[in-house]
Amino acid sequence: MDEPAVEACEESLGAPAGFVERDRLACAVGGLLSRDDATRGQKATYTLTEAGIQTLPVMVALGAWGLRHWPTTPELAVRARLLAEGSPHLVDELMDELRELHLGVARENPKSPTAPERLQQAYEAAVAIATADSA
Repeated sequence: MDEPAVEACEESLGAPAGFVERDRLACAVGGLLSRDDATRGQKATYTLTEAGIQTLPVMVALGAWGLRHWPTTPELAVRARLLAEGSPHLVDELMDELRELHLGVARENPKSPTAPERLQQAYEAAVAIATADSA
């Protein structure tokens, strides 16, 4: 995070200058991410917390709003549309996969295709259709 962003974050919290130096990102995301303890010279690793994972339905709703109010292409819209209009279980499955990846909680059915794999397949199909339509 650059210095103006750090200063804005400190100001929004009413914190004294320099408050954010120790853990800048934690201030910026309000507990949505956790950071490992990196030693000097190492890059820190950030992972989603349960609170961060639970923001996914909000992001899906924002994507659906964007589909209704902003121009886009089928290729760019396909993932948002699939999440917003697809199986109601898809968002839950994606959240479970995020829990597995970030929190170490095993999924119920790890052999089934993952939500990202299904979203990628939908994207590739939309690209193929757009390519065929433009030819």
